[in-house]
Amino acid sequence: MKAKQYDAIRTTVTVESDAQNGVTYPPGTDGTVVEAYERPAEGYAVDLVIPGIAATRRYDHVVLTPEQFEVTERSGEPVVRVTKPGTKKPLATRRGYRGKEAGH
Repeated sequence: MKAKQYDAIRTTVTVESDAQNGVTYPPGTDGTVVEAYERPAEGYAVDLVIPGIAATRRYDHVVLTPEQFEVTERSGEPVVRVTKPGTKKPLATRRGYRGKEAGH
């Protein structure tokens, strides 16, 4: 399986909406895997962020094949962002770090 539930993805091709006739989303549209299927063929139910109105967090539900997207962030991999004191500017990002909050 290319992706798992809650992985962040980005489309690599133009995708047609399953719910809205005639609506398409361009390559580079971000989304989240909500379900992964192995049968009858590998497929993924994905919520795509509707371009232009992301501030309101509107989504469209589509089903994608593995060839239609790339995984941009894996779920279950904690991301720790270190910021410069007094700012929100990131200095570093570490994947898989669990630190004190995980009891390490």
